[in-house]
Amino acid sequence: MAESHGDSLLGEALEASAYIDLFRNAPAEFAQSTSLAFRAIARGCAISLPPAPTLVLNRIQGLHGLDELREAYGWLERGTGTHFLQINPELASAEVLEWLDSKRLIKENPNWSKLMWRGDAVDEHPSEDFRIRAATAQDADVFGSITSQGFGLPPAIGRIWQGVVGTDSWICLIGCWKDQPVAAGAMFVNDGCAWLGVGTTLQEHRNKGLQKALIRARLGAGLRRSIKTFYTETVRFANNMDVPNVSLQNLEKVGFRQVHERSNYRIPPFSG
Repeated sequence: MAESHGDSLLGEALEASAYIDLFRNAPAEFAQSTSLAFRAIARGCAISLPPAPTLVLNRIQGLHGLDELREAYGWLERGTGTHFLQINPELASAEVLEWLDSKRLIKENPNWSKLMWRGDAVDEHPSEDFRIRAATAQDADVFGSITSQGFGLPPAIGRIWQGVVGTDSWICLIGCWKDQPVAAGAMFVNDGCAWLGVGTTLQEHRNKGLQKALIRARLGAGLRRSIKTFYTETVRFANNMDVPNVSLQNLEKVGFRQVHERSNYRIPPFSG
């Protein structure tokens, strides 16, 4: 069920703040060697990590005004690599949609689903088979390694997450199977709301309940900080029964509901 436009805008702004904070805290050597760059624009952002083969780390997000989009697009023109623009069409004006068409952006499927959870309590489902613990600054390397492996990224790309482990703005958790770290989950907290970011499990330890446990553990950690509104995102296939997204299923089982869908546009390479 769709929520209000206010919920949509809050979720978009919160996610943009999370990525700005993530990029700002990236290890200095990593940022320099990868040409990492970011720009806060209005309540959204433009982020660029050229070596990362993923939309998540190379996109314009949270912008819906024409002037804002033009600024972000112009900023990306000075960079390298493939970038994307994510936008909720329901929040876009006719002139914005015309501008998108004029840029010959390439619509990519599937859409992404922005999800929200509000509540007062969550069953964190303790298990004898695995445990969830807080990641400290000493776990930064392990957290980054699990993240890159879990998402199938080059090992070096996981280093971007090392900078936020142990900071006040992020809750980072590690899932252990028989005391072996095999899963990771992060959550950005800001102004009474939270955004669940990376959540992944190493391939050989999937389907054991670790991801659902990490989702519930992050909600529990947020509730203990008096946070009542949580957002996240994931892919939503046109027919999720035929092409199941386990992440979406896990989130919906916990009680997350869709706020809106975002369309993804690939930005053609800029010329000279």
